[in-house]
Amino acid sequence: MVNLDKKDWKILYHLTENARQSHSQLARKVGLSKNAVTYRIERLKKKGIITGFFTILNHELMGFSFYEVLLKFNYRKEDEKKVKEYLQKHPNTLAIDQVSGEWNVMVEYGCRNIEEFYECLDDLKDKMSAYLDSFETHLVLKPLVVEQLPIDVYKKMGVKKKRKPFLLLRKKEKVDELDRKLLFELDKDCTAPLYVLGEKLKVTSETVASRIKKLMKKKIIVKFTAQINLKALGYEVVVVKMSLRNLTKEKENILSRYIKNHPRVRYAFLGGTKPEVFIYLAVENAKELNDFLREVKEKHFEIIVNQSYLWTTAMWKYDLFPKGMV
Repeated sequence: MVNLDKKDWKILYHLTENARQSHSQLARKVGLSKNAVTYRIERLKKKGIITGFFTILNHELMGFSFYEVLLKFNYRKEDEKKVKEYLQKHPNTLAIDQVSGEWNVMVEYGCRNIEEFYECLDDLKDKMSAYLDSFETHLVLKPLVVEQLPIDVYKKMGVKKKRKPFLLLRKKEKVDELDRKLLFELDKDCTAPLYVLGEKLKVTSETVASRIKKLMKKKIIVKFTAQINLKALGYEVVVVKMSLRNLTKEKENILSRYIKNHPRVRYAFLGGTKPEVFIYLAVENAKELNDFLREVKEKHFEIIVNQSYLWTTAMWKYDLFPKGMV
């Protein structure tokens, strides 16, 4: 675990809220010189706390759907590299976590329609048949929380963080090829200067600035943020899966509010295949996980059938706008 002072925490907070702001703007907010801010950011990168800069997007407004796939493999240690490379290079995979427990790997696919997802599954079964024992698919029906950091981390930053509703129930927005290419570049590095983005897309800086402004106005771009390594801050990420029953709209809303406001939740969604919820928790020890499981069961015992969890051991990929979406 890396020790940070108050200035480091403030820098992390402001970068997770808007990673495209200049170092001069950031310096005024944290009470340091521009050079000192630049030095601290580079130091946070070298320590492995900041691992990149990307864009949180509202994919649903562009017509994309997501599918969580749990995979169980049977391979030798030397074959793990082949599986890892296949999943990482697949154009439709966004997030890949190696986990311990009933399953080995969790993969999130982003697709334009169910037919495209079936093609992804067929390719997985075809290419990985020698290693794949079983798999389980889950439609991401409704995202509840999409955050880089849980509220608990913001407390350490000295910030009272209130979560805003993520999913906006609006009509689909039109995006063209240039928009998608821009989102692809911003996902790789959302801090890239306008002229650099313009050179890659073969358009002017003014065009890039105008496109970004429109995508933000349409709420497709939620925010530009820093990717934070929670393990370096002393946290482990656990995926909790809960099967549900008797899920009326009222009970679903109560459970959703509980999840959205819980200080250790960083990502959560309701499944569409059957009544269930997936929750990604950031915890500092096993006791915090057990406390959560006990509390949520006590508060919502009428609708929770059972609970299971998987400890994440490694992140193989985190790419919220992969090539397959372009």
